[in-house]
Parts: sequence; C-alpha cells; structure tokens
Amino acid sequence: MDVASLGEANLDFASVQFMFLPAELECAKAAFDAARSTAAADQWWVARLVQYEPVLDALEASRAAYKIGNSATVLGVILPVFERHLGELAEVWFDADSGEPTRSGTAPLESVFGVWDLPVETAAVVRAAIDRMVQDGTVPVDEPWRALEVLAER
Repeated sequence: MDVASLGEANLDFASVQFMFLPAELECAKAAFDAARSTAAADQWWVARLVQYEPVLDALEASRAAYKIGNSATVLGVILPVFERHLGELAEVWFDADSGEPTRSGTAPLESVFGVWDLPVETAAVVRAAIDRMVQDGTVPVDEPWRALEVLAER
C-alpha cells in the first residue's frame, strides 16, 4: 500500500503487520485468499478505524480464551473458526429462502461447499464427470463449471 497517498489526503491510519511461522503461513494465505475471493475488485480499500478495534477485540478474546501471548499464534486460533464458517460466506450472495442469488458476479467455491478442498477421491469422481460432460457436449469446454448445474438439476 502506498502510504504517501494516504498522507496527502490527511487521513489518520494505523499500519498493522502480521508475521507467521513457516508452518502457519500456508493456512494464513488460504484464509486471506478466501476472504479476498468473496469480492472481485480491482481496487484496494483501507479499513476504517472503527473496524480496527473489533479486530483487536477478537484477537484479545481469542488470546485470553487460549492463554496465548503471541499475536500470530492467536490469529492461528481465529483462522480455524473462520474455516468452520466458510459456508456462511454464501449469505452475501445467496438468498436461502428463494434459492436465488442476491447479486451478480462470481462466488467462491468455498462459500458453496463450506470447505477449502475436497478429498482426492471425490475430486477425481467430479473431475471425471466434468470431463465426460465436456466430451459429450453437455457443457461447453470453456465453461466446465456448468457441470455443477447439470449435476444439481439431476
């Protein structure tokens, strides 16, 4: 982020830095990627100061509950809680009562399935079904995700 442009606008801001151990880094990257994928944008937005305090409160509550002193470790506690609620991300693009989308664009698969990934055996079955549907012309070669629609309608 270019903080010089923030200073020119006379905005008050606070820099926040997260550091992870190598073993924790992949989990953190996956969580941040999932959070980013909920909204497609070509812009970066700075969080408002009123959002900063709730983040600190969440870190503090988790730190106190687990008796952890290290902030990176505390974030490692928060990430699995986020992961357990991945499916709830659908609430921003899906109306469960009507079964219809509430906005246009794309939705991350994590919010559809509620998990980051599938067991390899399941993924292989799904991939083979998609390949068959592409080969027989049921779904366009450049839109293999449409196989999910076909399977859901069956």
